[in-house]
Amino acid sequence: MGSQEQNREKTQAAILDAAEALLREGGVEALTAGAVAQRVGLARNSLYRYVESMDELRGRVILRHFPDYVDAINQAIHEATTPTEALCAYISTNVQIVAVENHGWLMELAQGVGGEAEANIAHIHRQLIESLSNLLIPFDLDNPTLAAALIQGLLSTGFNALERGHDVQEVNALCVRGALGIVGKPQ
Repeated sequence: MGSQEQNREKTQAAILDAAEALLREGGVEALTAGAVAQRVGLARNSLYRYVESMDELRGRVILRHFPDYVDAINQAIHEATTPTEALCAYISTNVQIVAVENHGWLMELAQGVGGEAEANIAHIHRQLIESLSNLLIPFDLDNPTLAAALIQGLLSTGFNALERGHDVQEVNALCVRGALGIVGKPQ
């Protein structure tokens, strides 16, 4: 990789870091081209060599977190030795990620983001639901897609409970219990 490419990547990373810091500090309203450019040390018009719009930049901030989330979930699933352990790992890893990473903040940021970022976020969520549906195949359910949607709904409710300050272990235990009930494997 040439030095020009390295500089471009370094600048793009600095732009993402600055944008994320601004979003965490002041929400969507704080994300302006002027504020990002100032933090990175670029002229405002130079910023647009790296990003098309502030909405696109907001989408990049959101999307930068997803690969690690998906990798952590997949690793936990692959370490499980039984279908029940895999389902519990899927639930527990999701709950732990949300508890640590402030998923609610990311979901708030995602509201109203359009274009490619919106499509990518939707695609990642579909992949997670598909992964969950595949985990449910060994349970020989009549409708694994519906079961996956119900479990994902249970997780979403758990995520909201975490955002309201409920205990991580309690939320995790109830989500696991609910998911096991849905697949007919009560604890």
